[in-house]
Amino acid sequence: MRYTDFPQPKKGLYKYESGKRLVMRLRAYRSRAYCSNTTAGVLETQLEVACKLYNTLLHAEQEEYEENKHTMNKTELRQLALDLRKKNPVFQVLYSQVA
Repeated sequence: MRYTDFPQPKKGLYKYESGKRLVMRLRAYRSRAYCSNTTAGVLETQLEVACKLYNTLLHAEQEEYEENKHTMNKTELRQLALDLRKKNPVFQVLYSQVA
């Protein structure tokens, strides 16, 4: 498929056109979301628990490597995270997509 087979953009939408290269103008918006103290507390708790779980998994992976010279793959780490969530009530606060 050649470049000319694609639909051509309207004039003026792009900063410049040179051969096959098109550079698009970007428009950025800056906004800020304010949340209540309750929501901020929940988010802070979620972050702390996620950090604790990450550090626990990292420590377990380091121990596994020191003992057996074997790095854990993604499936093993997911299974370990699932086991930790089932056993430890602190980690049950996290959503399943996080842990």
